[in-house]
Amino acid sequence: TDRAVPSDRSTHRPTGMALHGANLRRMRSECSLLADAAGHDTEASERSGGLAAGLGSISQSVLLSPPPATRRSTGSRQSLVEAPSFSVQGGAFAEQAVVGLSCEPGWALRYVVEKLPDADASGSKGRHTVLVSEGLLYRRPIVLDEHGVYEVHAMCMREELTVEVSSVATQRFEVRPTEVQALQGRHLADLPKQMLRGLISFAGTTTKAIAPRVESMRRAIARMTNTSEDKIYIKLQTKKSDSEGKRSSLGGRGSIGSMSVSFSVQVGHDDDGEAMAKRATDPSLVECLAEATGLSSKKITVEAAVKSLDAVLLYLEWTFPLQGHDYLDGSCMVYSEDRLLDVVDYRGAQSYNRNSCSSASLEWSAGRGETGSVVHSGDVMSQSGGRHAIIVRLSELPAHATDCFFALSAFVCRNLSKFISPRVRFFDLEDKGHLLCSYNLNEAGCASASVICSLTRERPRGQGEDGVAGGWSVVAYGQTCDGTVRDYRPIEAAIAPVQAKYANWRRRAPLVELSWLWNHSRAFPRASAERQSVVLPLLDLNPELFMHVVSFL
Repeated sequence: TDRAVPSDRSTHRPTGMALHGANLRRMRSECSLLADAAGHDTEASERSGGLAAGLGSISQSVLLSPPPATRRSTGSRQSLVEAPSFSVQGGAFAEQAVVGLSCEPGWALRYVVEKLPDADASGSKGRHTVLVSEGLLYRRPIVLDEHGVYEVHAMCMREELTVEVSSVATQRFEVRPTEVQALQGRHLADLPKQMLRGLISFAGTTTKAIAPRVESMRRAIARMTNTSEDKIYIKLQTKKSDSEGKRSSLGGRGSIGSMSVSFSVQVGHDDDGEAMAKRATDPSLVECLAEATGLSSKKITVEAAVKSLDAVLLYLEWTFPLQGHDYLDGSCMVYSEDRLLDVVDYRGAQSYNRNSCSSASLEWSAGRGETGSVVHSGDVMSQSGGRHAIIVRLSELPAHATDCFFALSAFVCRNLSKFISPRVRFFDLEDKGHLLCSYNLNEAGCASASVICSLTRERPRGQGEDGVAGGWSVVAYGQTCDGTVRDYRPIEAAIAPVQAKYANWRRRAPLVELSWLWNHSRAFPRASAERQSVVLPLLDLNPELFMHVVSFL
């Protein structure tokens, strides 16, 4: 679903309004006379009668301090004219602030933008006389794109038989430079290549009886699989509807049914999944479970098998600012080394919607719909905040895909610091309750975007893997930058130094490979090139010094 900047109802010009011409010039002239006479009590009192005659029944809110709302008369009916409303609340914004105004239909909006010398200064133009004499007619949202502190003053105005105005609404905006930080990755976790999934079936018992024994079962599974308890997820599942002590329709006690417990265990990169599956189905585990639950081992069966981790589910979550509702956008940017392949956000994959918000090559597509390689849920909003769910099917990413970067950006306010506790959580898609890792963005700063983390493919280990791609790890960043879903180029610029490692490797790889062959007596100098080559002395260096020299390439 597409979104737009909050609609501006005030752009509809009502019929019968005379905001230009002789009437407005006359009103401005007489209001300026009133402003000039503000310091001379005698002259002001003499002119007040002339002004009342010249302006007719202009609202007293022009002559006196503005009330909360000015009462307007339409025949015998009376109602209140509310002050203009702002599309965004005042505050700090990175690089620019887009300010929209709105009022009731049939009224025009006039506004003044006042730039203040510093944050401690107070504005002086939030008065009706200034808005009448200097105010501009509002047509479209106002863009504040120069660094500084501003006050935007606005009022509603209508001229028919009389000139009527509302009270003045004011908001203060501070436009700051983006707090750009260089990305510094921190290894957060290795995603398991495989998951051990199992099912424990209990006969002749109830969920109520088994539920208190869950932690004991977790400890037993951890012992048998030789892994830590935090890598095990357990879920109770009722196989048959048990009566749990309810009486049957015949007046007797209902029979006790059966229930099951599903579990999943993360298999580490250095662990043997098949061996873990054998230990999980060993009779000794059944004995441990029988001891933990108090049931006979004959009523307990265990099944387990190893499956690859094919997909992960990401939750990008946030809490709304203290004032107003706004969107945070979670985006997935898929890279092949230093080339951006595709971008997926709430609109879907860029390769399908064909917008020009990024420099993605689109040589590969993340797909569309529920079967795509990267699937975005769109906006999932609640009363307190929002969430984006992103499914990444690791097994369907191309072999040359190296990184999936995840970014958060503020859609309207361009200030992540207004949002409370943005975070990302990774789950196993098949067992959506199995948390693989999480990361909280504690200090977002005054910036419109942040690169939170990435899924990075590890290089194959050793020479005997025949080019098989390595596993995936989660790298945390959390640094801020500029950019939104309208324009990803500033976010790309922040990611570029991290991806430069691939270009560096392409320059250094031939020398590193040649050094390995040379040190293993599998490379020899050619007689015709021995005197001219500058590489041979480099190959004779000890490995540490050699790598130091090569790092300058």
